[in-house]
Amino acid sequence: MVRIQFGRNESPSMGIIDSRSVKTSHHVDSVRGLDGNKKIKGRKQHIIVDSQGYLMSVAVHEANVHDSKGAPKVIERLSYKFPRLAKILADGGYRGSLVD
Repeated sequence: MVRIQFGRNESPSMGIIDSRSVKTSHHVDSVRGLDGNKKIKGRKQHIIVDSQGYLMSVAVHEANVHDSKGAPKVIERLSYKFPRLAKILADGGYRGSLVD
């Protein structure tokens, strides 16, 4: 609804994906890992937003999963929700077969 109010199409044609690692307490649960690049023990969030910054999809998993391995989970959640979506921009951490 917000996109329509600003004169945009309801379904975006492009998304932007990135991840962030979030530190968690060892008291929370056992679903956490160590992000070796950022030296953070916790969880990793993969987030896809449109070109306006509006949230399209989120996935959370342990931090020790590489971006290229965790991204398919968040991309899969976009299925059939945004018919115009043709491209997802990503940084160098998302490489390998994910590009295909």
